[in-house]
Amino acid sequence: LGDMDAWHGLWQRRAAQPLTRVALSHEQYGQWSRAQAYYVEAMRRAQTGELQGSKVEMALWESRWVQCVRHLNQWEALRDYIRAVPQQQPHKLVLECYWRTPDWVALADMFHKNPVEEVAQLKLWQTYATLQEGSIQVAEQQCNQGIQLALRQWALLPPIAYETHMPLLHLFQQFQELQESAQLLVELQAAARANAAPDLNSILTTWRERLPNPWEPLPAWSELATWRNHMFNQINNSLHATPGLAGPLVVAGYQEMIWTVVRFAAVTRDHGMNAVCLGALSKLPPITGHSPQEMADTFLKLREQLKCYTQMPAAEAQVGLSLAAATSLEHFKPQHKAELCKLKGDLYVA
Repeated sequence: LGDMDAWHGLWQRRAAQPLTRVALSHEQYGQWSRAQAYYVEAMRRAQTGELQGSKVEMALWESRWVQCVRHLNQWEALRDYIRAVPQQQPHKLVLECYWRTPDWVALADMFHKNPVEEVAQLKLWQTYATLQEGSIQVAEQQCNQGIQLALRQWALLPPIAYETHMPLLHLFQQFQELQESAQLLVELQAAARANAAPDLNSILTTWRERLPNPWEPLPAWSELATWRNHMFNQINNSLHATPGLAGPLVVAGYQEMIWTVVRFAAVTRDHGMNAVCLGALSKLPPITGHSPQEMADTFLKLREQLKCYTQMPAAEAQVGLSLAAATSLEHFKPQHKAELCKLKGDLYVA
């Protein structure tokens, strides 16, 4: 049934080490960075011989550390960990890390070398790799197969909706967006042949309106934002490569990317994960122009950064204050200037 509270309660009884129980308690309350620190400390002590844990408990530390990485969006750290000990990693975890990093060549190579299990999640990642290769028809077939597998999994669940239904609901949304991504690529190819502007507004508007609930787990938000950003990059690259089609459409692609990342950052901030918020915003491409739209995008990013700093300790708040002081307000709209000045005041209070 996916009742994680019951699972945590059972492990609180079963765990022999106090560090394990403390880490599980932090994890249960959504304090993923603290839980991760305790799991790392437990593994360090086990390696140095300070702590004697059972094999089952040590396996728990490693698996829950990986879960913390998912919630904290630390895929680069997981990639380095997998490269350090590649022979000990589950096949599914390696595939997940490759698409999140992203490393499309390695992901496609693993699917070519290893048979794909009949699991909906693996079909999803295989379709990601196929779509990145440009094989739209094959990707659509794989997507339909994945949907059928997900429906079979759904039929095995109890009729009353419970926590175990949520991952499948998120999976269905990802398959839906995969189909729409294929439509976007078809539109781009048709537009390139006809030397006409593609109609992307319908799908891009739908993506803005179809989002997870703010209280849902961050991995669900992160997976959607990651794939959408891959698609926005692919759209922009296709438009740049087609003379006469760039311009406003490329700007729209960057706008959608910025809006998606800022929305994801706002949700992570509401979850109290300020480091994840700032990390997501730092990966946005720099905005150097002063056009009205570019200034609006700059405002969205800067506002979210300053809001995040207001929730952090005094030392980090000083970093936010320096950022606000170094930003020229000359080209912002009056209402944007007012909100930034208000946030600057909040940082002084912090």
